[in-house]
Amino acid sequence: MTYSQFRRRGFSVELGVLLGVVILCGLAATAASEVTSGVITQGLISLLLVVSLYIFSGNSGIVSFGHPAIAFAGAYAASLFIIEPGQKAMTVPGLPEALISAQSSAVVSVAIGAAFGAVFAGVVWLPLVRLSGIRSSLASFAVLLVVLNVANNWQDVTGGQTGLSGLMYAPSVLSICIWTMASLVVAAVYGASRSGRRLRASREDEVAAEACGINIALERWIAIVVSGAVAGVAGAIYAQYLGTLTPSMFGLDLDFLTVAMLLVGGMFFLRGAVVGALLLTAVAGIFGRIQNGGTFGFITIDPYPGLAQVAFALLTLIVVLVRPEGLAAKPPQFIANWLHRRREGKAAGVDTVEDSAEKTSMEVHS
Repeated sequence: MTYSQFRRRGFSVELGVLLGVVILCGLAATAASEVTSGVITQGLISLLLVVSLYIFSGNSGIVSFGHPAIAFAGAYAASLFIIEPGQKAMTVPGLPEALISAQSSAVVSVAIGAAFGAVFAGVVWLPLVRLSGIRSSLASFAVLLVVLNVANNWQDVTGGQTGLSGLMYAPSVLSICIWTMASLVVAAVYGASRSGRRLRASREDEVAAEACGINIALERWIAIVVSGAVAGVAGAIYAQYLGTLTPSMFGLDLDFLTVAMLLVGGMFFLRGAVVGALLLTAVAGIFGRIQNGGTFGFITIDPYPGLAQVAFALLTLIVVLVRPEGLAAKPPQFIANWLHRRREGKAAGVDTVEDSAEKTSMEVHS
């Protein structure tokens, strides 16, 4: 079996490996210390948002800077259903009475966030899907700026810069793992669908895709709707994890962090989203502890403010220069060698069986 055959037939194998990685992260978060568990949990939440970005950008080839805006919309919709009515009446008095009195469970609120994220993305990106390249990226960045400014200043509806607080449900590690695995399944199924394949064809050559009758704008719109649903889940889980929701949580820092994670891992690969999100979260967590200083075993380290950001930026720069296609763009060499040996072994086995059968046939006839 060649690697191309493995890639076509075995996407479910790769998906299984990625789901296994999420499960291992969940087990590690459960068994680790509180600090380490927090880093792993944040990595899984980051993975949710990176997967949502991959669904659109990885398949279309267009880098979107607007996904934090979609995540904020989903988080806002979900948060409205898990805050006590009395607190909502004081914090966001401009809401309709039906929304002020509405409440739901944590799972239902996340589902509401997914639905609202999909609708928000589908409506806002409707005129943007006809744009390509840097124009589309800049337009998505403009969407983010508009959403953040509206959220910061619409005090009676969004809570303004202070945002919303008092979210009653904190997601468990198990629930975060389940939502993360569900997002991976959605991304894999969409990528294997006809719509996903048509969108990737337009990514490689727009002119040829249009000549083949592919409606590129429609395929991009479908991708952004699916991506918006996953981004809505990511935003809802993120807000519930922190227990509060402010526009600053979904600002430029999160925007560039998400894009960097996808680029480092490999923009065009689902496994790239997993590798980039978990790797850069680990780097930020490790150097974040070092920059605060302290005693680690027998070593005492002075505080180095900003060390985590420098390490994060250097790693991103090195990967972009050395492996512009991403760390997970190609399979490790030992896997490629194993597939090659397996193919040669099967071919040799077939030849041996055929030779034995021919020899036996000659002996019988003689």
